[in-house]
Amino acid sequence: MSRFRLGTAACILVLAISLLSSASRVHAQNFMRRPNVFPGGMSSPETLDPQMLFIVDRSVIRQLKKANESIARKEYSNGVRRLQDILNLSEDFFLRTEIDATVRRKSLKGEAQRLLAELPAGGRRAYELSFGHEARNLLVEALKVSDKGKLEQVVRRFFLTKAGLEATYRLGTSHMDRSEPAAAVIYFERLRQFPGRSRKWEPMLSLKTAVCWARIGMPERSKRTLIELKQATAASNIVLGRRTIRFFEREEHALVWLFDVLGVQEEFASPSEESWTMFGGNSARNAGGCEFTPVWDGQWQISTLGEAATPSDAIEPRLDDETRPSLTIRSKLEKLKESHRDSNFPAMPAIHPLVVGNVVVARTLSNLKAIDLTTGEPLWESVMPD
Repeated sequence: MSRFRLGTAACILVLAISLLSSASRVHAQNFMRRPNVFPGGMSSPETLDPQMLFIVDRSVIRQLKKANESIARKEYSNGVRRLQDILNLSEDFFLRTEIDATVRRKSLKGEAQRLLAELPAGGRRAYELSFGHEARNLLVEALKVSDKGKLEQVVRRFFLTKAGLEATYRLGTSHMDRSEPAAAVIYFERLRQFPGRSRKWEPMLSLKTAVCWARIGMPERSKRTLIELKQATAASNIVLGRRTIRFFEREEHALVWLFDVLGVQEEFASPSEESWTMFGGNSARNAGGCEFTPVWDGQWQISTLGEAATPSDAIEPRLDDETRPSLTIRSKLEKLKESHRDSNFPAMPAIHPLVVGNVVVARTLSNLKAIDLTTGEPLWESVMPD
């Protein structure tokens, strides 16, 4: 019997570590609202914490500097080749700058993309002549075998070629078709930053972007996209297929107009929806939610390892004690947490409790538990049959 219990304890230990990933408690936290920020621009400098260590590569920074000098001398072929070498790297690095005595950081690849985006007409032609053929071949190969990874590679390396722009539009559409509007809108918005080069996909590009913003619960961004489409269109109507459709007269009617054009969107997310009855919020694992950030001041906590043992059991645990597996696992996890803490390595919870109304349902080592969201009091737990 004792050997059986030891074997059972070992199996449970392996299961607990794999499921809990060093997180042994379910925490309920206060939340605070923050504004939604969408990344705009090719390279957004951020204030740099002076205590932060960041990776730089001086040889790559010199490459960027030489590319800048070549472009300034209108030696575009040489300049774009150096910039493309940076974009072809498997890793990105930081570029340290100082603006008004404030230390800031930039992505080196983002800076290379910015320089390519700001090239004059002659520089853009040189870039397309130098790398457009390679980008097109990679795009054709990706489409031939339906390889999403190769499509993403075209976007990462050759975004500002004609093939790169087409790959961006195709990836956005692919994510949209898979009910992944949050991913899709990133690609669509990146294209819309270059209206002159993305005009060939209008008005569908802006319409798809508006639909995606609405589906992730941001109707104001959706409305703004439709208004921008109307302002950028010389005519008072758009053509979809064989239909000619007049724009909305008043800006507040933009979303109603969208429904009339494309029909009622069943997947529109409600930002007030706070009950997630499954992981990810819905079957597509991409439900919309309110913009909250935890502030890490837990109001209550519940152990997922079972009830804590008494101090005497912890000091001299009996071999036939039912709490022995829990004690062993708890001891191992505490050591693992200490190791992560000493290494300054964050331990992220691997469990995903469900929140339905005011009830939290969480998986523990041995069963399911329901907890009152406000008080942390246990409501019920499942019982394993003998």
